[in-house]
Amino acid sequence: MGRMTFPSQSEAKQFLVELIAKQAQLEGESLSDVERRLLLFSVDEPESAEGVPEERLFQDDSSFEERCSELLKSAYKNAEVEERQSVAEAIREISRGDHYIAVVAQPVAGQVTRVRDFVLYVAIGIGVVALTIAYAIYSS
Repeated sequence: MGRMTFPSQSEAKQFLVELIAKQAQLEGESLSDVERRLLLFSVDEPESAEGVPEERLFQDDSSFEERCSELLKSAYKNAEVEERQSVAEAIREISRGDHYIAVVAQPVAGQVTRVRDFVLYVAIGIGVVALTIAYAIYSS
């Protein structure tokens, strides 16, 4: 698929919703039209509430959020490196606004951060070892 950058928060949300919907299909589930619209909802964009029943906007739907979060985690876990980077960029982009999908993406954002931190620590460790070896070679 290739790495994507997102010129807008709307495009980042759309990317994440499609990823969740695709993973749901792979797992034998589906997202209804209302569920897709709900994931695209943003307080910053009142028109995004169109097609979502008002009671659905204001109800506590933690089971739906957890389900979508698990779908996104699975999609992230099964993604290629470039697509994982796109997920991280999309999450970063939506975190700049007030979007419903940010609630769903929050646990995945923690996973992205842990992977990035681990890679950073490994790189630092390799650098320290390389410097130690280089010092030992050149000081003798």
